[in-house]
Amino acid sequence: MHAGALAAPRGVRRRQALLAVAAVAIGAGSGARASVAPQEIRTALPTAVLSGSTRFTYWGFSVYDASLWVVPGFEAREFDQHRFALHLQYLRNFSNAAITERSVLEMARQSGATAQRRAVWTQ
Repeated sequence: MHAGALAAPRGVRRRQALLAVAAVAIGAGSGARASVAPQEIRTALPTAVLSGSTRFTYWGFSVYDASLWVVPGFEAREFDQHRFALHLQYLRNFSNAAITERSVLEMARQSGATAQRRAVWTQ
């Protein structure tokens, strides 16, 4: 699959996606907390608990499952003051390069990042 195949709608913004995950996190029930974090998250955040999860779909097609893992004391309204991990499990056969390219384009579009900053994101 080529890089252009990962195009996202103009109306979907990174911030909206993060807010959607945060909204799920706020409303998640205690049953979700029994889940075990993926190894890479357990390594980076040993005390992380599952705050919430959701499935992202686009025009009826399932794209990925998102899970928000947070440390105890996490407050969604102060997310930038806490450590957290957003785990995405892609449900389509996108290449790593296509996902990276599309992610960088979206972040640059929303932030106005320079070419130098975009290069750092792909390292």
